[in-house]
Amino acid sequence: MFRKMAKRIILGEERNLEGINGPSILNRINLEWYNGFNIGDFLSNVVYQFMTDYYNLDRNKSTRKTIHLSTIGSILSAFNADATVWGTGIISQNYFKKIIDQRKKRKLDIRAVRGPITRIVLLTAGYDCPKIYGDPAILMPLIYDKTMIKKYDVSYIPHLSCSQYSQFHTISPSTENYRFFIDEIRKSKKIISSSLHGIILSEVYGVPSVYLNEVPYQMCKFFDYYYSTERYEIKIAKTLDEAKEITPMEIPNFEKMQKSLIETFPYDLWYK
Repeated sequence: MFRKMAKRIILGEERNLEGINGPSILNRINLEWYNGFNIGDFLSNVVYQFMTDYYNLDRNKSTRKTIHLSTIGSILSAFNADATVWGTGIISQNYFKKIIDQRKKRKLDIRAVRGPITRIVLLTAGYDCPKIYGDPAILMPLIYDKTMIKKYDVSYIPHLSCSQYSQFHTISPSTENYRFFIDEIRKSKKIISSSLHGIILSEVYGVPSVYLNEVPYQMCKFFDYYYSTERYEIKIAKTLDEAKEITPMEIPNFEKMQKSLIETFPYDLWYK
């Protein structure tokens, strides 16, 4: 192992020795995700397992190189290693420059991104980026689908950094129990959310949602998602009371985007 590490450092590839959560597993495909006890980030593991099973891939297979795979989450600039990108997005405009600066030393193999804003930033940085959009969380109904009886008129999903107290039923994103989280969404007639994946999961499971802008500096990632579904007149609520009165935007048909994501999953990495 030490010889392999020394060789990579000599070749100037030491950046590939570490991912988001620490040292990389050498000569393996490393799934990169932010381990912050947040449902949106945790879904990376769920979707990754589904896709590798779909293509009958061995998640423990050795590879010629150490590979980093970015899927769900706003993690484009969160680490410096070369990476294969499948559905990842940007978190805010504050990180545009960092992504552009990383281009000087970082290689990205981009298969799909969350939305067109992410694509524009990557193209500006000089990367090749296909016009293929979709947050992989939209695949969740293919993984878990359980009909629930409606119980709540309105449910509130706060951003991880926000207060979880409101006059509405609250669904906390601080969980890795995706079945419970999705069940609570499906028990609701309407969702108010300042969590991006609260909105994504609500819509892909057919529950109308309203975007509550409690974290203004992260608006960019919400627009990135909405634009990916060709919705450009975005309704935004500033307060819970305002959100309650807003009629949710029409839910798009996700079938085409789901199909595109499945087709662009980088299964070829297992054969390199």
